[in-house]
Amino acid sequence: LGGLFGMLLLIAGSWVQQRLTFANRERISQALMGAGIADLYVSLFAATTLYHLLPPIMGFAGMAIVTGLAVIFSVRHGAPIALLGLLGGFLTPALINSNTPNAAILFGYLIFVVAGLLVVVRQQRWWWLSLPTVIGAFAWVLVWLIDQGASGHSGWLGFYLIALCALVFWSVGSSLKDDRLLSASSLIQYFTMAGATLLMAGIGVDAGLGGFEWGLYGLISAGGIGMTVFRFRQYQAVSWFTLVVNLAMIAFWPENKVASTAMMLATSLSGQKAIIARITTSVNQET
Repeated sequence: LGGLFGMLLLIAGSWVQQRLTFANRERISQALMGAGIADLYVSLFAATTLYHLLPPIMGFAGMAIVTGLAVIFSVRHGAPIALLGLLGGFLTPALINSNTPNAAILFGYLIFVVAGLLVVVRQQRWWWLSLPTVIGAFAWVLVWLIDQGASGHSGWLGFYLIALCALVFWSVGSSLKDDRLLSASSLIQYFTMAGATLLMAGIGVDAGLGGFEWGLYGLISAGGIGMTVFRFRQYQAVSWFTLVVNLAMIAFWPENKVASTAMMLATSLSGQKAIIARITTSVNQET
C-alpha cells in the first residue's frame, strides 16, 4: 500500500506539472514528486529491513530504481528532486545492510548514482550539485576503508576514484567554462582531484603499496599532470599538489626505497618539465 501510494503521488505530480492553468503548479508538482520519492524509499526500507518482506538484493535494486527515477524527474521538476535522489542514492547501501559486503556491487552502484547526478549537472548546469555528489562519493570510500580495509579491494576502489574524477571533469568542466584559477569550476575540480589523490594514497598504504596500487596511484597522478599541461591557467596548482603527495608516499614504502625514490622523482620531474614546456609555449605565442 505504501508503494502504491508513492506511485500515485508521482503520477499526480506529473499531472499537475502538465496543467498550465493550475495555480502554483510548479511548487505543488515538486511537493507531490518529492513526497512520492520519499514514500518509495521509506516503503522499500520498511519492506526490506523492518519486516523482511523483500530480500536485501531486491530492496537494494528497488532503491536504485527509485534513485534513477528521481534523477530523471529532476530534469523536469527541479533541483529539489535531484537532491532527494542524491540523498536516497547515497543512503541506500547503509539502509540495506548486507552480511557479506561486496566492493564490486557497492562501488558499481555508486558510480551509477554519481554518473546520473553529474549528467543532470551537465544538462541543467546545476554546478553546485556536483559538490555534495563528490562529498558523498568520497564518504563511501572512507567508510569502506574503516570498515573493510583496502586489502583485496584496491582495484575496485582505485577504478572508482578514477571514474569519479573523469565524470566530474566531464560534467563540471562543460557546465562552467571559466578558466580562472579560483573559479567555482576550478575549485570543485581541485577538490575532486585532491580528495582522489589522497584517498588513493591511503588505499595504497593500507593495501601494502604493491605494484598494482602504485599503478592505480600513478594513473591519478598522471591525470593531474595532464590537466595542468593542457589547461595550465585553470589547473596550475594540481601538479605541485601531486608532487608533494608523491614525495610523501615514498616514506610509506620501506621496500627498495632507492628505486622507489628514483621512480617517483622521475615521474614528478617529467610532469614539471612538461608544464614548463607548456608555459614556454604559451609565452612564445603571446609574444
